[in-house]
Amino acid sequence: MANAKGDFIHLSAIVGRKVFLADHTVLGRVKDLAVDISKFYPPVVSLAVGSNGKLLSVSWTDFSDKTGYVLKDGVTRGNLPEFKIGTGQLLLDHQILDKQILDMSGVKLVRVNDCLMLGTDTSLLLTHVEVGFRGFLRRLGFEKPFVDFVKWLFGYDLRDELVPWREVHVIPVETTFYGQQVKFEVMPEKLTKLNPAQLADVLEELGVEEQKAMIESLEPEDAADVLEQASEKVQVNVISAIDTETAADIVEEMSQSEAVDVIASMDDEKAMEILSEMEREDAEDMQELLEHHEDSAGGHMTTAYMAVKVGTKIVDAVASFRSQADELDVWNYIYVIDEPGHLVGVASIRELLAGADTADISTVASAPTLTFGPETPVSEVAESFKKYGIRGVPVVDDSNKLIGVVAFKNLMESAFGEGD
Repeated sequence: MANAKGDFIHLSAIVGRKVFLADHTVLGRVKDLAVDISKFYPPVVSLAVGSNGKLLSVSWTDFSDKTGYVLKDGVTRGNLPEFKIGTGQLLLDHQILDKQILDMSGVKLVRVNDCLMLGTDTSLLLTHVEVGFRGFLRRLGFEKPFVDFVKWLFGYDLRDELVPWREVHVIPVETTFYGQQVKFEVMPEKLTKLNPAQLADVLEELGVEEQKAMIESLEPEDAADVLEQASEKVQVNVISAIDTETAADIVEEMSQSEAVDVIASMDDEKAMEILSEMEREDAEDMQELLEHHEDSAGGHMTTAYMAVKVGTKIVDAVASFRSQADELDVWNYIYVIDEPGHLVGVASIRELLAGADTADISTVASAPTLTFGPETPVSEVAESFKKYGIRGVPVVDDSNKLIGVVAFKNLMESAFGEGD
């Protein structure tokens, strides 16, 4: 029997065990354990016990003998409630065992082979998940002979490989358990502690359903940051899989160049559904960019750049840049336009910050080194980056109206980005 100090118990030692009534007649077998994941160390809320075709809920405190799984006097089949999975609860055998979870300490996906719990007279707490080979052997019933053999042959102790629960992030895929729909809501605080590149690496290793579940657990802004670090194949798979409204929210938060590439690679019907859910101005910009051939300057340009009117004071231009910086694909330059939108000058951020606050932006802007039309071959644009060492090239129409900018970073990502 577990004592007040506590004994460690493996999940594999509980699931499948017979549960006895006080008179030692068999009530049924343990099918699963539900834990409350809102707690630091999740307590077992109830054991799901199969009994005569029904699923009954048994509390840990209902047992008089926790090693023999004998229930207390007065606990009968008739007064045990039907098992129901509650909000914020997780089924250890059904939703954790043999599933991939994210080990936050190593930022890697690992497979769960067993769970370790601390049992006392009053509670049973989930403390670790076991991800090593020893846990797998234990479930097969070969743990002791194999461990003894390895020690005899190699002089090596096969150790448990445990991940503390506080370092575990569970990917919340929806499933069923004895006819009950089971999906728990996870708080993404653990995930947001990792940088987007780390999460993107994890995302690449998951199946589509798990990718969808992970992205849906994040806020749109955080999800966009992660997807921008992922391959285009993953981006398209995830955006296609999630509901249209959520997809639109995420696409709006992505950099425009990344968003255009994703939309252009998607099924036309799904792409149109997403565009219809987006803010009108964002959708119109996106549709305009999608009209250009991918091998042209127009096919690689973005409208997420900074442009100010002639006569703008430098202090106002700096304030405007600061307020928009997070949304810009091009941040090396400020473009100066006249009232109709014709390009009249370009200023680097360094030149802007070196200018006098009250001076007109034209005092630090100079005529653009070169411009391209939207149909200019992208190879010609790439050659200009190499020749002039610039970071962004403005794209203008026949009347010299500024319609976009090709950023060096975006062009290089398109040319040398990850493959499928």
